This record gives sequence, structure tokens and C-alpha cells, in this order.
Amino acid sequence: MARLPYLDKSDLSAENQDLLARNINLVRALVHSPDGARAFGALATFIRFKSAPARAGHPASRLPDSLALRIFASREAGPRIRGLG
Repeated sequence: MARLPYLDKSDLSAENQDLLARNINLVRALVHSPDGARAFGALATFIRFKSAPARAGHPASRLPDSLALRIFASREAGPRIRGLG
């Protein structure tokens, strides 16, 4: 599998620097495609905060598999990450 270097804010254009509000490796790799990173963020935000299981407190919203989505989506909700347990 090809490896992508992690980008910093200085590597991005001014209009895309907001994508690195959460300076974590997942996001630093995704910003190679700014439009893709925005789409992934929108999907993550929908799944984490707006989908039926998330609204209803469904147990599936607490699975470790959703951790990456929680981290990415949390950049729009603020700088916090809630525990999984």
C-alpha cells in the first residue's frame, strides 16, 4: 500500500487550512484530497450526530469501530472526544 506523507497547515492553501482544525494523523492524511476530506467529515458528522442510532442512544453508536468517525466528526463539534466505555 502506498504511504502518504502527513500534511501540515502550511502545506495547504488558505481556504483548506480549516480542515486541519484537528491536527491528528487521520486528518493529516485525508487532506491530500480536500474535497474528499470534507465529504468524509460530512459523512462522519451525519453518522455520529444525526443518524437514527446516534439520536436514539443506540448501542451501535458506542462501538470502537466508530472511533475514527468520532474523532473526525468531533472537529466540528469542538475539541473533545467522549469515552467509548
